[in-house]
Amino acid sequence: MTRKLYYEDAYMKEAKAKVLEVKDNALLLDQTIFYPTGGGQPHDRGTINGVEVLDVYKDEKGNVWHVVEEPEKFRPNDEVELRIDWNYRYKLMRIHSALHLLEHVLNVVLPDKWEPYGSGMSEEKGRLDVVYPENINQWKNEIVETFNRLVDEGGEMKIWWEGETRYTQIRDFEVIPCGGTHVRNIREIGHLKKFKRSSLGKGKQRLEIWLED
Repeated sequence: MTRKLYYEDAYMKEAKAKVLEVKDNALLLDQTIFYPTGGGQPHDRGTINGVEVLDVYKDEKGNVWHVVEEPEKFRPNDEVELRIDWNYRYKLMRIHSALHLLEHVLNVVLPDKWEPYGSGMSEEKGRLDVVYPENINQWKNEIVETFNRLVDEGGEMKIWWEGETRYTQIRDFEVIPCGGTHVRNIREIGHLKKFKRSSLGKGKQRLEIWLED
């Protein structure tokens, strides 16, 4: 199975690897810093030996494949150099971490229990779909203020494995199973620039967040 360096150090921007297999337009490497699409987080961008990486995905065996623009430039046993688009990755790390913090803030602010319905993110914004009987907009100011206060206070994002499951926890808040990449300290997230709520019908609501640069 591919050694997943992005789990060992999410701040690693460059690494060396060996090509194990070339299949169609995709490369299988012995190790990688490229995060594959999964859990609502898009795959990393970047280059392998200067060749653009177009897609990154994980197969059923847990191996990570890298779809590249010019696969004919690679052969098995080649030693290659990996470089991710760090600005893009770091934005996703901040937004992914912000969604975890938002979940905690909802637990603190909302008077009744809410249920997650889905989530996703891009480099511009994060999305959390929830089930809640009342319009969450009535708590908008309190949500934003609580979020920003916690960011200012800071706190470690702890990550550990139990068997095949990876967990994350902000400070002593909720323990959440998650396979994404996160910041080390929630101060890195930054303040909320915008919070938007929209209805998905039948008690389902979409919460979208944008972060300050």
